Amino acid sequence: MINKQGIKFLTESDFDEHSIWRYSESTDLYYPVTLLEEIPISAKNLFIRANLRCPNTMTFKGYIIGAQNIYGVGIFNAGKKYRFNKNALEECIAQFNLFIQKLPFNKIFLISEIFPIRYETTIDLEGFHNVSGEFNAFEKLQEKRLLKEKQF
Repeated sequence: MINKQGIKFLTESDFDEHSIWRYSESTDLYYPVTLLEEIPISAKNLFIRANLRCPNTMTFKGYIIGAQNIYGVGIFNAGKKYRFNKNALEECIAQFNLFIQKLPFNKIFLISEIFPIRYETTIDLEGFHNVSGEFNAFEKLQEKRLLKEKQF
């Protein structure tokens, strides 16, 4: 059964039900995409189910945000959602700290053990193609560090 009603927040079970969601700024709700014609004009409002793999080989269910220019990912872990937007560094740092606290290992994780994260979409709609790539939420932080190192 296809639910065309919008929802306020996306959960892991929403992505189990539909592989692509679009956000409507006019209603402030998310809607499942079931046809090519439902893809939003702005790809920044597109959320696509994906399998995620960290450099340390941990894997998670999640989603990418965007289409050709992926600017964010959402990671599901231990019943919670952690969202990383490469344009919001302070928020990424806060999300990272919350995320690593819920990992099943009793250790401290470095950013480099989690990011860059590999993604592979799992779209199950006819006429759509899956994509894969790499996303680094902390790319700007690493660029800042390199600039500081070069100043000496």
